[in-house]
Amino acid sequence: MPNKKHFLPILLLLWGTICLFSYLYWHQTPKKEYLQIVTLNYRNGIDTSHGITMALFAYDIAEKKANLIADLPVDPTYPVAYYDRKRNCVFYSDDKIGAGYDNLFQYDLDTKESKQITFGKNEFNDMFVVNDKLYLNVAPQYSTVMKPAIFNMDTYEITYLDETDDDTWYTSLSYHHRLKKLLALTHSDAEMRTHRVTAETHIRPKNIVMMEEGFQNQQTLYHTEDFEICLTRQLDENHILMTADKMMVSPEPRVLKLLEISSGTVSDFPIPGIYEVYSFYPTDDGSRIFILGRNDAWESNLYIYDFQTKKIDTVFHEGDLPSNHRNILDFIYTIY
Repeated sequence: MPNKKHFLPILLLLWGTICLFSYLYWHQTPKKEYLQIVTLNYRNGIDTSHGITMALFAYDIAEKKANLIADLPVDPTYPVAYYDRKRNCVFYSDDKIGAGYDNLFQYDLDTKESKQITFGKNEFNDMFVVNDKLYLNVAPQYSTVMKPAIFNMDTYEITYLDETDDDTWYTSLSYHHRLKKLLALTHSDAEMRTHRVTAETHIRPKNIVMMEEGFQNQQTLYHTEDFEICLTRQLDENHILMTADKMMVSPEPRVLKLLEISSGTVSDFPIPGIYEVYSFYPTDDGSRIFILGRNDAWESNLYIYDFQTKKIDTVFHEGDLPSNHRNILDFIYTIY
């Protein structure tokens, strides 16, 4: 009869080997740049009378190839989704009962099954993963503002930066992978409802704030009420790109401006061929920028502009999107 003592070293060796391969896979495998792109499609192929589906694409920037991750029937207040490679699943927002608020759902790409994982009355935005933590902005029940939070993808618990703060809006949450910094916009709910803002300036005073992972060491980099800011992204150590409107609900096209952090100076930052910017992300090395917007011919699409070659192209080409495609809603730049 085999001696059980002989099996113990073998089992320990096997366990160590498994742990080593797991570590190497998640920590040593060269990471790649991706766009995760959310598009909306007509469920009946024609219009919204039978509802819509939300498609999530992963665009490999190096290979210039878009792969469909999932196409889910949804009816959310605001569609947002993120593919988590480690768990091979999609986290997304939906309002399955038409109640006028959203919850988070998890779609398992192996079992093709979806389950609800939050049970409040919420709205979600700005969803991405950093070091196995799902960052997002949440407007929870009874709150008037969006709050930055971390969602545990295993226990489904939400931890807010400040759950009690019901005045500070946090929007445009993003992460720079090389600099390991979070960036966000803040403004006061009380201040934006004042007569000066609603009747005179029509501009909400905004702050650009930088934080470390876990929302640590928050630092205000810039404050303005000279123009409206909706989105901010870090370009490099000393520069931040932002969208600019002359005021709320401005009839003029939304453009980009560049903030130099060290001096606090702001300058226009036009992209040749782009007429209006809806959303944008520069790459980590600052060599290219992806823009969801309209070109000079007023064609809405997702574009890539190379700062070195001065060339512009579309991310999706003919045949990449299904025939029932409605529009590209939003996207994020990520590395994994």
